[in-house]
This record gives sequence, structure tokens and C-alpha cells, in this order.
Amino acid sequence: MQMENWDDIRFFLAVSRKGTISAAAKSLKVNHTTVSRRINSLEDKLQSKLFERSKDGLVLTTEAEAVVKFAEEMENDAQAFNRKLLGQDIQLEGKLRLTLPDSISYYFLSDDFHKFNQQYPEIQLEIISSDSPLNLNALEADIAIRFTDNPPKYLIGRKVTTVDYAVYASKQFICNNPQINCPIVKALTWLDVEGRPLWLTKNFPDVEVGIRYDSVMGMLAGLRSGAGIAQIPCMYGELDPTLVRIPTGFVEPGWGLWVLHHVDLKKSSKVRAAYQYFSQVLINKLGQYSLAQL
Repeated sequence: MQMENWDDIRFFLAVSRKGTISAAAKSLKVNHTTVSRRINSLEDKLQSKLFERSKDGLVLTTEAEAVVKFAEEMENDAQAFNRKLLGQDIQLEGKLRLTLPDSISYYFLSDDFHKFNQQYPEIQLEIISSDSPLNLNALEADIAIRFTDNPPKYLIGRKVTTVDYAVYASKQFICNNPQINCPIVKALTWLDVEGRPLWLTKNFPDVEVGIRYDSVMGMLAGLRSGAGIAQIPCMYGELDPTLVRIPTGFVEPGWGLWVLHHVDLKKSSKVRAAYQYFSQVLINKLGQYSLAQL
């Protein structure tokens, strides 16, 4: 079984991972017909059927399952080749993709994208607002700004701050609820936190969880509306004039905020320029929000 066309293979892998032609087309940013045509072409070359229909979508045939590992090796080789080429780039020009959470973009870097563009007018900055882990091996982004304690080993970068947390509520909420530790007060917490978070149990044992959020922006909106109390990063709480910090005996340790890029891109001039620029901006802006200084 011989496969010579990487372009066909990437369509095969996309369908195997996404489970439908439509989802694969969306991930590859092509139309449905193109994906179908590529899969049909690959099946003709291999003289084997690659997918069967099921109630859950398309599933790999036995023949195709034997091909997946080889296809993934081809993918890794193609990605490494692309990174090698980009890593040799000495020009301060072309596209550069930066991925970061919406909240960091909105509160801390909204003006700096424009300033970077003025300083490096030949670099076309593309902003991807996301908290999800992107595949920097596949160059889905050139630089990632992420909250993490354990960056992947294939990435290099800098921890620009350790995020300190505190408990906040709206000023109006505090006026309406002078006694916080009581059953009528509700806590706002994160969607991926099971049960009661430790900060709530230790500081407010009589308060129950009311609403769970999956984003900082949603959590902040909930706090402003007076929905309850929440432990959030100080760098957001201190910036909002409608919120007040509630003294507590315990707060959970925060993650680091990192600026990261793939190790293979360390020689790329435009990646290095953006990495240094945004790292320094965040260091300058976020250093004032440690609990020791508040």
C-alpha cells in the first residue's frame, strides 16, 4: 500500500479525527465537495475503502486503521519541514498568528496590537482569541499566550507573571449582603471545577455554588450583575471599578501566564520580535497586580 501525496493524506486524517466530511471541511477551511473528492481519490489510489458510515458518523475501515500511524508520521514530517523553513526566516514581514484568551486581549493588549503593527508594518498580525490548546506543532499559531503551569516540552517561552487570586463581588452586592457567609449568598465558579472549590469551603462554608462559567469574561459579567461572589485573578478584579475585593484567610495558588512559541521557530526574526514585544508589555503591565502590592 503506497501513499505518495501528502495533500490527500491530510484530508484523510481530518475526516478520521472529525468523523464527518462537513466537520473535516470546516477544520481545513475548504468546501464539502473538495474533501469528498480527495477521499475518493485516495481510495482509488489505494484500491481500498477507508470509511464506513455509522450512526455516529464516519468510522475507519480495518484497512484504514492500518494506515493511520503511517499517515500521522507523514503529518509530523510535513509539519517539521514547515517549521524548519519558517524557523530560518530572517525577514520582518509576512503573517504572524498570535493566540491568546479574550480577556488578556481586551484588558491588556488592545492598544498594543496597533503599536506592534506601527513598529513592524510589514508583519501582518493575526489574532486568534482562544483559551484552547492549539497545535503549535502544526503551526496553527506562531505564538501562544496561555495560563498554564506546565507548558508542552516542544514549546519555549517565558512566564511573564504568576497570577494572584482574590475573592471579589460587586459593590452593590456587598451593600445588599453585609453578611456574606450565609445560605442566601451564591458563589460563581468555573465549569471545569467539580463540587465546591477549596476557596469557598475554607472561607465561606455556608455559601453554595450558584453559577458556573467557562470564561473570564462571563465570570466578570456575572460579578457585575450581582449574581454572587467569585475568586478571580486580581489583574481583572482590580481593574473593574464596580468590584470590591473581599478579605479572606485563604486563596488558591494561581497559574503562570506564559508567552510561548515552538522551539523550531526560535531563529525566525518575526517570531522573535513579537515574542519579545508582547512578553515585555505583559511584564510591565501585570507586575502591579500581585497580592503583596495590593
